[in-house]
Amino acid sequence: MKNTADIYRYRKENTISEGRTVMLSLAYSVCCVLLPCILCALFLRRGLNGREWWFHFIWVVLFLLMLAGIFVITGFGSVWDIGRYDEWIRRDEVNTVLFGSQGRMTYILNVFLFVPLGFMLPLIWKEFRSIGRTVLAGAAFSLAIEGSQLFNRRTTDVDDLLMNTLGTVWGFFLWECMRRVMKKLNGQAHSLSRWEPVYYLLLACAGEFFLYNWRLAV
Repeated sequence: MKNTADIYRYRKENTISEGRTVMLSLAYSVCCVLLPCILCALFLRRGLNGREWWFHFIWVVLFLLMLAGIFVITGFGSVWDIGRYDEWIRRDEVNTVLFGSQGRMTYILNVFLFVPLGFMLPLIWKEFRSIGRTVLAGAAFSLAIEGSQLFNRRTTDVDDLLMNTLGTVWGFFLWECMRRVMKKLNGQAHSLSRWEPVYYLLLACAGEFFLYNWRLAV
């Protein structure tokens, strides 16, 4: 009975420890993303004041929190991973064969992971109410994630790229369906710059790559 209690206590403590690590990683990732992107938003803030500015800023912060969540889930590589292992790039952890991944659930999760991105881009920025731009942004963001995983122990997978892009498409069509039902979504969105979301995507990746030190999150 004592052994059973010890095992239960060990599992409980281990679960709590893992939960704390995940929360710490998420908080750290949020800081790495928010810092450069909010500075960019403040720099771009021109001709948008008062209520319009705060309304747009809140949506931008939600967008950035989503990006940070994606980084934590996918395991975005960082400059601190370079030299961490004997080999920088391991061929056995690179999958270039289409539909070569195992497990149907992996495909489903990778699709749903990028649905919010495909939905929020056209929702917040009128310049991305084009499926071409939105899908291109989603594919490029996914490619950046897969490229960064060359430096850590994650698998760089062409299937992930394809499923993430498909998820972006689904997200865009979800926004399109809601736009047809909710006429308010047709209103003109406020943008600080034509390429504002692109700046955020680039800065979020750069912030995560250069500022996120995995040693501080464990």
